[in-house]
Amino acid sequence: MSGATIQLYAAGSTGYGAVATALLVSPATSDASGKFSFHYTCPSASGLIYLVAVGGNPGLSAGTNNAALAMMAALGPCGSLASSATVSVNELTTGASVFALAQFMSPGANVGTSSTNTQGLANAFAMINNLVNVGTGTAPGPSLPAGAASPTATLNTIANILNSCTGSPGACSPLFFAATPSGATVPANTIDAVLAIALNPSLNPGALYGLTPARPPFQPALAQAPDDWMLSINYTGSGLHGPSALAIDQRGNVWIADYYGAVTEFSSQGQALSPTAGFTGGGLNECYGLTIDNSGNVWVNK
Repeated sequence: MSGATIQLYAAGSTGYGAVATALLVSPATSDASGKFSFHYTCPSASGLIYLVAVGGNPGLSAGTNNAALAMMAALGPCGSLASSATVSVNELTTGASVFALAQFMSPGANVGTSSTNTQGLANAFAMINNLVNVGTGTAPGPSLPAGAASPTATLNTIANILNSCTGSPGACSPLFFAATPSGATVPANTIDAVLAIALNPSLNPGALYGLTPARPPFQPALAQAPDDWMLSINYTGSGLHGPSALAIDQRGNVWIADYYGAVTEFSSQGQALSPTAGFTGGGLNECYGLTIDNSGNVWVNK
């Protein structure tokens, strides 16, 4: 995309979907080959940042601008980026970023959380690296744990559907129509369209799948329309055998009670934190429930 407007944002902290803070006084513009560069200052080392590219020429006649195109790449804590980072912003990074951050987003590509849930937003940003590599614009991501199964085919299909919009401004109309729930406002751009799909995953899966281009650029993709567009990563190991209940601690780590007498702990990104067979002993047998108290202690019902 040549001529796209590139802005770097810091996620808001005054509420869910709060207006984000633009970090570039003068937005960057992509050149004839779609490349761009800029200098920035981190709001803080832990500040969560993301890129948004709006408009541009998708390779049509000179002077054509499709203002309905909006792409996104969530980058994470500002202090974790290399001093000279390379980032790809495409349909795949857009789908992964929006789906992972959907509960923290509002239309207009705004990302924010309440002051009491900064950990939740940080966990959501980190999850994006399980789904996609924002450096290369490919899936799955570099932090996907060993043994985990990512929904790459579904995510690629969502990216292919977005790719149907990279034509004249009117090319986005079928996508926007299919992504609009009854009585809701029609999306203004492709980021808003993906947000509507993420928040209403069972809406029009057949119609949306039908927008897949004849030569879909992202592979492997789904061979037919799914029942819905929900994205999930399947995690295995560390004692999982007959999971019966789960709880989430203040760090976002997931604790799972296994009916056959073990407790498994995963990090918020799915890394196994418990031993190979899970936590056992101490009288654990036929575990069917658990709770976590305010001190972080895990109590197991058996």
